[in-house]
Amino acid sequence: MIVGLGITGGAVGAHVMESCCGAASAERMAMASNFAIWNGLGLILMTMLDVERLFLWALFVGILVFSGLLAAKSISPQIVDSLALGRLIPFGGGLLIVTWLLLALRFLRPPRDF
Repeated sequence: MIVGLGITGGAVGAHVMESCCGAASAERMAMASNFAIWNGLGLILMTMLDVERLFLWALFVGILVFSGLLAAKSISPQIVDSLALGRLIPFGGGLLIVTWLLLALRFLRPPRDF
């Protein structure tokens, strides 16, 4: 679902946003779409690898906060800024970064013998 929303956002950004909202909004929508698509694919991969639910939820929330608010800001920056939601965008990005780093460490550490 996230990948599909990312593709839809990319199409809207490429075909609609620049003409109605300007180049900056179109670029913001493209960035939100790219992050949603790639991290959505990562979420699918994590599910296939049977990764702990904490990683799945952290990545899911990071995608929603980062890509979702970035897309919302590209559509209606006044509303996002008036509600101070734009300040949450870096936290969503940080959550994505931390989740991927912790996941990498999880797979790089040697298995434990019990």
